[in-house]
Amino acid sequence: MSKKSTSCAVAGSVVTLAPFLAMTDAAASPVTLPDTVASERPGDRTSDLETSSDVQTVAIAPPEPQSAAALIETSAGLPATASPAQTLAEAPWLEPLSPTIEFSETQPRVSQSQPPSSPSASAVTPMAFSPRVTVGYNSSGGGYDGFARLDGFLPLQTSDRSLFFLEGNLRFDNDSHAGMTAILGYRDFDVERDRIWGGYIAYDNRATDNSLFHQLGLGFESLGNIDFRINGYLPLGQSRNQYQTTSFDNGTQVTSLYFRNKFLLYDTLRTFGESRFYEVALGGFDAELGGKIATFGDDNRDLRAYGGIYHYTGQGIAPTWGLRARLEARPTDDLTMGMSVQHDGLLGTNLLFTVGYSFPNHRPRRDRKENETNLPRLVDAVQRQPTIAVTNDVETDINTAIQTEVVARNPETGQPWIFQHVTLGAVGGDGNFENPFGTVQAALNAAASDGNHIAYVDIGNNADIPGFSIPDRVQVLSRGPVQPLDTIQFDNIQIPLSGTGQFPTIRGTTATNGALNGLVSLGDRSTLSGFEIQANGSNGVVGNDVVDAIVRDNRIFNADRGIYIQGDGVTSGAMLLRNTINGAAQQGILFEAINGGAIANTVINSNIISNSTVDGIRITAADNSALTNIAVSRNTIQNVLNPAATLEFADGIDIFVSSGSTAENITISENIIDNVADDGINIGVRHIPTIGSHISNVVISNNQISNIGSDTYACGTGIEVFNNGSDAVVIEGISITNNTISNARHGSILFDSTNVSNVPAPNPGGIFRVTNFTGNTSINPGNGVDLGFFLGNNPVTGASVEFSGIGTVQPPPPVNPVVSAAIQASNNFAGTITQRTSTNRNGVCPMP
Repeated sequence: MSKKSTSCAVAGSVVTLAPFLAMTDAAASPVTLPDTVASERPGDRTSDLETSSDVQTVAIAPPEPQSAAALIETSAGLPATASPAQTLAEAPWLEPLSPTIEFSETQPRVSQSQPPSSPSASAVTPMAFSPRVTVGYNSSGGGYDGFARLDGFLPLQTSDRSLFFLEGNLRFDNDSHAGMTAILGYRDFDVERDRIWGGYIAYDNRATDNSLFHQLGLGFESLGNIDFRINGYLPLGQSRNQYQTTSFDNGTQVTSLYFRNKFLLYDTLRTFGESRFYEVALGGFDAELGGKIATFGDDNRDLRAYGGIYHYTGQGIAPTWGLRARLEARPTDDLTMGMSVQHDGLLGTNLLFTVGYSFPNHRPRRDRKENETNLPRLVDAVQRQPTIAVTNDVETDINTAIQTEVVARNPETGQPWIFQHVTLGAVGGDGNFENPFGTVQAALNAAASDGNHIAYVDIGNNADIPGFSIPDRVQVLSRGPVQPLDTIQFDNIQIPLSGTGQFPTIRGTTATNGALNGLVSLGDRSTLSGFEIQANGSNGVVGNDVVDAIVRDNRIFNADRGIYIQGDGVTSGAMLLRNTINGAAQQGILFEAINGGAIANTVINSNIISNSTVDGIRITAADNSALTNIAVSRNTIQNVLNPAATLEFADGIDIFVSSGSTAENITISENIIDNVADDGINIGVRHIPTIGSHISNVVISNNQISNIGSDTYACGTGIEVFNNGSDAVVIEGISITNNTISNARHGSILFDSTNVSNVPAPNPGGIFRVTNFTGNTSINPGNGVDLGFFLGNNPVTGASVEFSGIGTVQPPPPVNPVVSAAIQASNNFAGTITQRTSTNRNGVCPMP
């Protein structure tokens, strides 16, 4: 059937029938029904059309074939004047209807030749907007902690194209602080522009550990193909909350140190004050522009991109501007996701994420995609800062107190330190800084033994310093090393002008200390620091029965003994620190307790000893003397070599007692020992008669011992504990742990019980009691861990090694039937045990 435009004029009103004739399609289509209709006769295409601005769109199902009159009755609601039998096919034009129905004209006439309304204006279907609930999460950053949220959207009043709504959420952040938002908004859909215009007013609050903040929000938005938004944030009430106050005092600091006359002076600065800590709610605004960049499936599923600026300010906070870019995605009808990155000078750079799930769907679905508009976005969530942004601020009041020309005082006496200044080679002088002495001896002559005097030596022309004796309680220091000094006000300040690296040289005549001669003789509580001592066969530094003497940061060359301290009374509190000793003809360091004397509370730490002939470090007690509280730690001992076959074998560290003497609380730890002719570490009871000799509480730990036993006349054991007493002497409380021993010629660890051949038989052997024997590493050993029992010319009975708490030891069969050894232990001892014998200790080390 031909589709023609057929109309019926009814008293100034027009009913357009062309849409009815188009209803031969199976699907229903929207039809526009104005309040008035226009008359159009066949062939007349330019007749006037009376139209109303009130346009309704109605979906009409396809009609069954009817007569024209029936169609007129259906469409116009009027009685049909045509015969019911007359169909549209029989009457393509219905002119007879034109004069028979009259309505009063109520609308102005519009020419039919005017262009029709746009599709968006004529085909917008009213929509039903439903409440919805959304659950979601926002990550931390940008002035707030991450939070879970429950959002709600409630339409309050709707029309075909506008919406009043209430939106809100309840938040709980990662620290369980609550917050909420309430938004009252209005949106209107502009049909002609396919654009939504809207605005809102909002209230927010947020709780933190210390504060509760409130905020008013205002916003404007325009949503279309390109969206624009601007949001304002205005804190309400108290926006700056002080939550903590702390006082501080940085103490008094030295700002300058200087000498004047014989005094050390300094200027000081004390800084103190109060800090107040605040939480500040940030107000300001943000604005953004953006739109859809991709669609998924239908127009409800899209990806949008936005960029914009924001501005923050707060009470006591400098205003800051920032940039923000964000993506907003709806991969499904009910899932929204977002990501943003922003940067400003106050909060820095932040990467933020958000996700939300809505039910029912976020937007209503449209039935006809070809007529899709932005109308469904009336129910989009308002896009704004999700909660109140908060930053921290600190206000600090700083006070200072300055002191000048403060005299440095001795903390022990409370008196000023007195410096006797020496510049080597100077002429005359009175010891003032401005007029120094020319010799060390002149300074020592002027120094009093009151504990306050320091001879302070500048290298000058480096004239040789003759040997000298240090009076009791006097310090002799050079400017070579860094020189620390304790004062009443400060500990370990650095004496001005020290640390030059230039060491004055002591050479020539010797000083006497009791029976000992050396280039420098120590007094009680004296200190020697920062000198090079060229001993040329004499002892370098000596002391006899000295108390609390300190020898540190010196260089001693070609001495008979580098440092030699003897005690036939009480020698206590000696400290040997960071000295370098090279080329000693005998021991690098020797301590001897004799004639009932004692060496006690001694520290030998961080010294470097090389090229000694007889022992790097030796500590001995004889003639009913004692060693107590000895610590030998962190020393480096190298190239201890004995060029001749003598009984004075060359050990790295050698500690022993004899003739009724004792040793207790001996610690040998963290030393480095390399290239030694005899033993790396040797400790025990030596020589007879030894009635009353005893050693207890020995700790040997964390030492690194290598290349031991280079002399074929020596034993060459990494660690040897020897018990050569004739009266079943006990060495107990032995702890040997975490040592590393490599390339020890005749074994890594040896327990040695040997009788000297000139003692009449029978003689019982010694006893070792080991309490801790763990963590030792043996690399390329001669015999691993040796429990060796060296025999003289006579049988030995009763020698034993007792291990407690470290494992079971199964001794191998004795290699010599005359040996009767008891090795007692329990619990899972692990290691290689070798038992061996020798026919002669003197001059011949037993081979494996």
